[in-house]
Amino acid sequence: MKHLIFSLFLIFISNSILFGQESSDPVLLTIDNKGVTKSEFEQIFWKNKKETTTTKAELDEYMILFKKFKLKVAAAEDKGLDTTKKFKNELAGYKAQLERPYLVDTTLNEALIKEAYNRIVNEVKASHLLIEVKKNASAKDTLLAYNKILDIRKKILDKEITFDDAAVKYSTDPSAKQNKGNLGYFSAFRMVYPFENAAFNNKKGEISMPFRTQFGYHIVRTDDVRKGRGKIKVAHIMIRVTDEMPATEKENLEKKAQEIYSKIKNGEDFGKLAQEFSEDRNSARKKGEIGWINTGETFTEFDDAAYGLAANDEFTIPVRTPVGWHIIKRLDYKPVGSLEEMRSELKNKIQRDVRSQKTRAQFISNLKKEYGFIEDKQLLNQFDESIKQSKKPT
Repeated sequence: MKHLIFSLFLIFISNSILFGQESSDPVLLTIDNKGVTKSEFEQIFWKNKKETTTTKAELDEYMILFKKFKLKVAAAEDKGLDTTKKFKNELAGYKAQLERPYLVDTTLNEALIKEAYNRIVNEVKASHLLIEVKKNASAKDTLLAYNKILDIRKKILDKEITFDDAAVKYSTDPSAKQNKGNLGYFSAFRMVYPFENAAFNNKKGEISMPFRTQFGYHIVRTDDVRKGRGKIKVAHIMIRVTDEMPATEKENLEKKAQEIYSKIKNGEDFGKLAQEFSEDRNSARKKGEIGWINTGETFTEFDDAAYGLAANDEFTIPVRTPVGWHIIKRLDYKPVGSLEEMRSELKNKIQRDVRSQKTRAQFISNLKKEYGFIEDKQLLNQFDESIKQSKKPT
């Protein structure tokens, strides 16, 4: 067991006399020959306390907790727990979490907040064509993919083939065979950031130059821009239909959806019918409630029908989507808020999004300029080599 020596005094004025010696930062206790100073204890104590005053009883109680914490840390270090991969990964996660609020270029961050808000106020409709290439692909395979999509783009611009037909013929996005590359309307944070940028920065009808995401190379055509539609809270009753089903079975399921719709029109309870008939079991348990949705989070047919409802408690006729028939009920609606109303939400989303790397990079770049940082790669390589040599067995 670690040797623990406690001082007889806790916290007095800054020039307290402990152990017979005057000190501006006395040692309060020692654990395994490591001293804990008055300033260290005070910093942790006040950090975890909301009030600006304290009592001796509170100090005594916190000292007991503090001692237990320090003993646990010492015991963990003694067992080598601080060297395990799990601990290192967890510590790295905490470090990144603590860094995030500080490594931010405020000017750029404000610009990103306004950019995201504008992309919520205005939704874009886009189509894309993808040539898949893995993130760790060789330079040769990467170049082949880039040249292939560049050639496809040229064929479209030269009117040798339409964008829609090219998406069906060449795109490695499996959905392109059905939707011809059409992704419908979406707003900020719905797509990966490079894709979002390409779609929003295009002019209407324009086809972007090839750009890369983690999925591969894309070209994007911006088809339309409209005002954002806000959020809508909905419930639905779903009757599942698949392409593989026989035609007669599909007809019977459509009749079933129409019968349920008639029951609702005749005043039967939507929630009870959802619990009884809906094949979306997750929402059926909640009387059909899906919750809040934004444009682009569901199928286009579902979106258009749901946002077409003018008032709460209104419901649609059966609506067909790629997964089946839906009867949709509007529960609530929120229009797009003002920038100030949405600022906190947007800021948090940016911090969790890849675009936060831009503010971090800018912040670090500014620090390097401020302090005249120069990287000497030759010396750095020499240092790396010396570390490698020191690890070799002698």
